[in-house]
Amino acid sequence: MKKIVILILLFATPVFGGKLSQDEIDYFVAIATNDEYSKKNLRPILRWERDIRIQVKPINCELKQADWDNLNQVIADINQILEGKIKLSIVTQKEKPNVRLHFVKGAAELSRISQGRFNAGGFALVAGSPPVGLAEANIGIDITYAPAGVYEGMDVQKLRNHLVREELVQSLGLLADSHKYKDSMFYEDWENAEQNHFSPIDVKMIKLLYNPALKVGMWHHKVRLILKDLEIESEPVPAPPPSFVPVNPPDPSKALKEEITALKALLESKTAELDQANRQLDEKETLIQDLKNKEKSYVFHITTLETALESKENPQTTPYTSEWFYDPNKGWLWTNKDTFPYFYSSELNGWLMYKEGTSAPRLFYNYTDETWEEWQ
Repeated sequence: MKKIVILILLFATPVFGGKLSQDEIDYFVAIATNDEYSKKNLRPILRWERDIRIQVKPINCELKQADWDNLNQVIADINQILEGKIKLSIVTQKEKPNVRLHFVKGAAELSRISQGRFNAGGFALVAGSPPVGLAEANIGIDITYAPAGVYEGMDVQKLRNHLVREELVQSLGLLADSHKYKDSMFYEDWENAEQNHFSPIDVKMIKLLYNPALKVGMWHHKVRLILKDLEIESEPVPAPPPSFVPVNPPDPSKALKEEITALKALLESKTAELDQANRQLDEKETLIQDLKNKEKSYVFHITTLETALESKENPQTTPYTSEWFYDPNKGWLWTNKDTFPYFYSSELNGWLMYKEGTSAPRLFYNYTDETWEEWQ
């Protein structure tokens, strides 16, 4: 088989008129006077002469909302095509259904409910006879059907939707498939397996089957004679459209765009606030560090003054500190009561002399550089 073609189209009843082509007549006879497995015009025309009442029967499975939505859409499409000749509807057991639509899981269950006649995908079995027409139908859909090979990667839900549409339209009386018209629901192969709409040729075939010129029980040769001379009525030309032009449609994403714009503005505002808070934090951290540095300087200065005072009051006491001590700004320094106010600097590898009584700044003479230094 060829690559699957996925078509997404809106269903609409096509406009057609005049006589049928020979190709269209052959196509109708092929799908309306055969079943799915015979191609020898083995049966007469059969169709429903009464409304179709469908009972949905899931067997050991649960239908999704997508299944119900699809079924309702298929029924609405067929009712639109038939234009009131008969009507399809979903009913309960109490409302005496004449079509039972089974949803099953797996080929074995499909084979069971079709009495061994079908075991893959779906089926439609009808019963009836002239002149009454079709009286009942059984339809089966395998909800797990997803064949390998050419079908691999196919969307199972779309495939199931296609099967429901195909089997339901075939149960109207168009039971056979054909290799003509690849976009048709009656196409033999699976190139359109994910298609879920009736093509123009499908609509024409359904309308022909329920055309009053054809009668239940007609065989193919009679059908051909009638269709050859049948004039298909064209749809009437509708009234002119309104003279005005509507305003542009609303933007469905307008509210979302406005919300995004508002959120971006809020984010920008909060980012600015965060930047300001970070700057204030940096300023406070700088201030804290300055205060810490001043605290160290004040501690050093107080210690120096206390040592000087103690030296003056009692020359025998320790003038500054005992031996080595560490200054955060000047590194390791050394002095004792005998050498004060002289300090040895490990960092300078030389001597300093503190000018007693000085503070903020304290004055030290650097003997290495022979200069006075101001210490905070």
